[in-house]
Amino acid sequence: MLEITSLARSISPASDSERQDDDRSSAPLLSQTTTRESTKEEENNPHISEEKSRSSSSDVVFALGMFVMYCGLMAAQAVWIYFYFDALVVHPNPRRFITSTHLRWIAYCVFMYIFGSIAAVINFFLWGYMALLAISGDLCDYDGRHKRWVTIPVGVLVPAFALGMTIFPVLSPPIFLDAARRNVFDHKCLASETWGAQVVLDGRGYKDPLYVPNSAVFTTTTNVEGRRVNAPLYTYYLDQASAAYATFRLQQFDAPEASIDPALVPALRSIVYNFSSHSVNGTCVAPGQNNTSSPCLSGSFSTGQFAVVTNYTLPGQSTVHARSHSGGTQWAWFNGSPSLILKSDAQEEPLLETATTRPRDCSKLKVCLAGSKDPSAGGPVGPETLVPLGLMVAKQAAFALSCTTPSKQK
Repeated sequence: MLEITSLARSISPASDSERQDDDRSSAPLLSQTTTRESTKEEENNPHISEEKSRSSSSDVVFALGMFVMYCGLMAAQAVWIYFYFDALVVHPNPRRFITSTHLRWIAYCVFMYIFGSIAAVINFFLWGYMALLAISGDLCDYDGRHKRWVTIPVGVLVPAFALGMTIFPVLSPPIFLDAARRNVFDHKCLASETWGAQVVLDGRGYKDPLYVPNSAVFTTTTNVEGRRVNAPLYTYYLDQASAAYATFRLQQFDAPEASIDPALVPALRSIVYNFSSHSVNGTCVAPGQNNTSSPCLSGSFSTGQFAVVTNYTLPGQSTVHARSHSGGTQWAWFNGSPSLILKSDAQEEPLLETATTRPRDCSKLKVCLAGSKDPSAGGPVGPETLVPLGLMVAKQAAFALSCTTPSKQK
């Protein structure tokens, strides 16, 4: 009986596990057989191996070409964005080709966003596909017990990188604009020994009461415990009672006059602008005689070219004839704040240079002051800087009202 049972088992069909073992053992044999056959076929027909080699080389060249094109596209967009920040915030003056007129700047921004949108779409599909592979775990074909320590970080980092590469070409200008403005607003006038003082032109905003003046707040930099900080000096107000006349005058000292460097105490205390005749007149005070003023300045100005011609005699100094200009008609764009470098005919170095408006507060514009090198000119706060500043305050006041007005009220 036992012999019959053993015989039945020996002739019965193989179990599933046995068949799987047979399949596994036969798979390498089939693979080796197929490889040998293909190798023999390539040896018998050399054209097949040449075609495979050419195909492989073509694939490599195509992939390399696409990679170079992609890197070139991203680099080009980075250049677009770099010049956007450099021309708008970091070094807006002297004007360059793309900022020489308001229309050219608008065209530059439009093409930058079009180019950025194309780059964003490409990144969306390319890195989005990579992100899907990362999330599914197919990007890293890593077997073993430590697989999750590889796939989980990749599944997080790659989608985050994909999101950044998608939004960067389009949204980086508005995202980082405030940070760039803050850096320039805080540090431009501190970056060089050229500037002896700085002033913030503060225009009255839409929601400000009518009694809030348009002003210019002067400060200088001092070293406090190894840090350069702003020290207040004095404030000028612009009174514009009518469209024809405006007065730019010293309102108050923000620090004791005796504590201020004499080179930074202005002798020119009041400037009257006649916008009908484009003429200007001013009065000065002698040191220590604040209650006594006398006429000391006359001249003319042009707001089109932003040129100022003055004849002035400061107390105890000889008469000075000076002409300063901004070098262009686009010193303030259609509805923008003043943006210029003011130079005199007597020297190549600037008398003053605008920095930028304060982030999230377009009513305030910082200006760096150097002044004339002529000892008779009054230094950083002499007539050659104060007379143009009054005109710039008037322009900044118009811009402040425009930029703070709600869109529904325009």
